[in-house]
Amino acid sequence: MALSARKTLPASVPPSIALAFRQRCQRLDQRSTEPLSDLVGAVAGVACPGGVTPYLALHARSPRVDRRLLDRAVAAGALLEVPFARGQAMLASPADAPALLGVARRWLDERLRPLREAGAIDERKLSRLCDALHGALAAGPLGPDELRARMPGALCPTLGESARKLGFPSLFSVALHVLCVRGRIVRVPKEGRLDAASCACCLAASPMAEPDRPAALASLAASFFRAHAPAPPAAFAAWADATPAETKDAAAAAGLVSIAVEGEREPWLMPPEQAFEMAQWTPPVPARLAFVPHHDPCLAAAPQVRMLLPEGRRELPLADARGRVAAGSGPARQHWLVQGGRIAGIWEYDRDSRRVRFATVDPLPTRMRRAAEDAADDLASFIASDLGAARFDADDDGEAPGTLDSVVAAWGRTPQRSS
Repeated sequence: MALSARKTLPASVPPSIALAFRQRCQRLDQRSTEPLSDLVGAVAGVACPGGVTPYLALHARSPRVDRRLLDRAVAAGALLEVPFARGQAMLASPADAPALLGVARRWLDERLRPLREAGAIDERKLSRLCDALHGALAAGPLGPDELRARMPGALCPTLGESARKLGFPSLFSVALHVLCVRGRIVRVPKEGRLDAASCACCLAASPMAEPDRPAALASLAASFFRAHAPAPPAAFAAWADATPAETKDAAAAAGLVSIAVEGEREPWLMPPEQAFEMAQWTPPVPARLAFVPHHDPCLAAAPQVRMLLPEGRRELPLADARGRVAAGSGPARQHWLVQGGRIAGIWEYDRDSRRVRFATVDPLPTRMRRAAEDAADDLASFIASDLGAARFDADDDGEAPGTLDSVVAAWGRTPQRSS
């Protein structure tokens, strides 16, 4: 984009402006009315770690998103669950899926390399098996067990203990991964729910042309830095599993500009039109307090989630996935309250009372506290009616419930009452 003579990029911006603008780009400054597929694209996709994250993340952004709307979009193919970097799954629109697959291919190739070098994979047999699987799905979706039962045993040999440890117990599992990464088949909820424990495989509605890696990274850089404007290059590198050199090339291909953020060693990146917009933008006061899940897209632009805590509070004790509470730089697994692009607190769902309980890092003014309680009540109603306590407790890799009291006590406070 050519820079107008009347438009100049800001020399630098304070982190408060940069983070608040990023929250705006993430559609967390106010509830969005965008169509669901546009909303998912606007935040550069939503991680699907196997639980209720997509429901919670999208409900935080739009009051019109309920479980049925999201499930129908996935069932109809308006949104796809596709492989991404490091083997993680991402919910994306069909238009964005090819770039995600272009990055996923390297992860799969690297994962399979030791098996191929050891001669454990018969490439001719793998090709025949992929064709057989594709043909078996022509009649409609099938679960993995159903699909496996239709394959000749000779095409599905086990691959040994070393392959099992890599996540590929048999050639059948290798073939499924290959077909998914090539965009020939997609995973769909077997029970009609995105958070269901089981899934089925079906043929892609149309072939997805997989771009080469540089083109895929350039496309992803454009969407990532638009959704997280502005963000450090290292955040994109971590998100897309890209090298610094690949990130630099992708940013150049996407036409991004550098923005100096006060206190940061390296410039952050964003599209030029957003940089001009940010230069003229005034953050709302007070900023909206948003209740988001642990794997929310808004956290993807932070090298470490603790870096989003307020200055001087990054050593606060937080809980990990097992409910262990510790201070310092260790892993933190909470559901978060986000305000102005920073983490303002934590929340959890109490399945007994069916209430959302929360605690903030700093006390809230009375008016904002009441707004937070109203938002917590709205979220609790959504969880109780659309998600169900059982599925919510099984979120992602297994949230340890009841940790909020322990965390708040470690902060040296009296745990707050249910909101």
